[in-house]
Amino acid sequence: MLRDSYHIGGNSMIKLYEEFNDLYKLHRAAVELKHGIYSRGWRLFEPSKFIYSFFAFNSFYSINWRESQIQEELINWESQDMSEPKKIREMVRYVFNYYVKNGLNKTDEKDAKRKLGEKFISKINEYLGAELKDKVAILNNIVEDNRIEKKEKEKFIGRIRELVDESSLSKKIWDDILYFIYLVRNNVFHGSKDITQMSGIKQIERFKIYTAILLATNEMLFDVIEDNFQWVSEDRNRVRELQKKRISLDETVYSKYKIEVPDGILFYPCCGDDTSEPIKLFIDTISEFHFVDISHIPRLPILECDTNWRNRQILSQHQIELIRMIPSTIIKSIRMYRSESRVVDAKVLEQLEELGIKSTGDRIRAITTRKEEWGYAPKEGRKIQIYRHKQDGLFKFMELDKIAVFFLRGDSPGEGGSGQKWFQPKIFDLIINKLVDGGLIVTDGSGLDYETSDYVPWRPLWERKGESWNAILKKPIDFKYKNRKFTCIGECGYRYGTVYLWKVEQL
Repeated sequence: MLRDSYHIGGNSMIKLYEEFNDLYKLHRAAVELKHGIYSRGWRLFEPSKFIYSFFAFNSFYSINWRESQIQEELINWESQDMSEPKKIREMVRYVFNYYVKNGLNKTDEKDAKRKLGEKFISKINEYLGAELKDKVAILNNIVEDNRIEKKEKEKFIGRIRELVDESSLSKKIWDDILYFIYLVRNNVFHGSKDITQMSGIKQIERFKIYTAILLATNEMLFDVIEDNFQWVSEDRNRVRELQKKRISLDETVYSKYKIEVPDGILFYPCCGDDTSEPIKLFIDTISEFHFVDISHIPRLPILECDTNWRNRQILSQHQIELIRMIPSTIIKSIRMYRSESRVVDAKVLEQLEELGIKSTGDRIRAITTRKEEWGYAPKEGRKIQIYRHKQDGLFKFMELDKIAVFFLRGDSPGEGGSGQKWFQPKIFDLIINKLVDGGLIVTDGSGLDYETSDYVPWRPLWERKGESWNAILKKPIDFKYKNRKFTCIGECGYRYGTVYLWKVEQL
């Protein structure tokens, strides 16, 4: 138990708290490091990430955690007889004993080790951006030399196989894995490999595995510190909140409602920077997204696989924190195309004029489009096209066909909104004509036409608009219009009211 000085804000515990914060910043620096080198284009230099991760790891295992907990202050190993491998073993023992001891409250030791192994593997996979079990074969390419002998290589590979095959983590397995990584660290600093050799594809893949193991170990240490010292870090809580926002395939429309989404595009006009949510909902079913805003090129969520660190500099740290991340287990690659600029096609203006439709943005004729192509990790060969347009939404809409999802939320007629009445009769007819059979309308009711909103058949689209997010609501009623059935599938978020998902089918 900690002394009462902690609970009343004693100076000793405040100092310890601050030291924990500084240590955790070391860990986060290693996690977030993006160090690029130029070799026929900028790319991430993985050895730097490994070095930073080991530097943080070295700082952590240099502390006698058991004694620090007793003395309620950080106690470093000072004995000259304490070797680096022994310090590592002592830290592993401290973390391992915590997990197994707590796991024994409800299970036996074998099951506790299994749960610990599952947790360790999960964290490794998170930092690796892939499944460790799929990467074991890469370790066979480890090159033996005068610092890493064959027996050490074989023991390391064997321990990794034990970990992934049995999903169980013993102290011995953990010790041996980290000891080998310690040998790799020595080789990086004192070995004979130059930058070219360290940049080899096979070597880079191994560095990724070593780094993920170190980061997972460091993170689990802080889990223990948080509980044993009753330490809470604002930075750690922020990281947890960001991790909750990471896009997951468990949150898609298909996963939630098990409905088929037809082939076609997702079109989202007047979107601002609201791109994460539609991608999250349809990343497993839609292969072409069009985001449009009249004032700027919409921002996209950060991709974990995007190693173009120079491109990231256009975003402030605050903006990065606000934008959801897509892990490498979902999007594994990115290709960016040159921006294109052109003027609005005169035929589009003529079409709108003939239909008697007034666009709120026809004063702006220039169009800028940026395209990206993402590689979808769960399905080999699948590509997702992302188009971002700085353009009037109605103009872009007129140029598109085969819309599978019409997405509209968070727009308003007032200042800051587009004022475009997307659900006025003439435009609504265009929407359903461009919507493929079985296509979806996702909306909170933005874009309604107040002059006709009380009597048109599609008014259920906005009947819940403006109601509190925590209100107990009845699902809007289904309706028919122009030989089509509009079925409310359910809710998928909240903006200016509950966002509902409507399926539109030919009768």
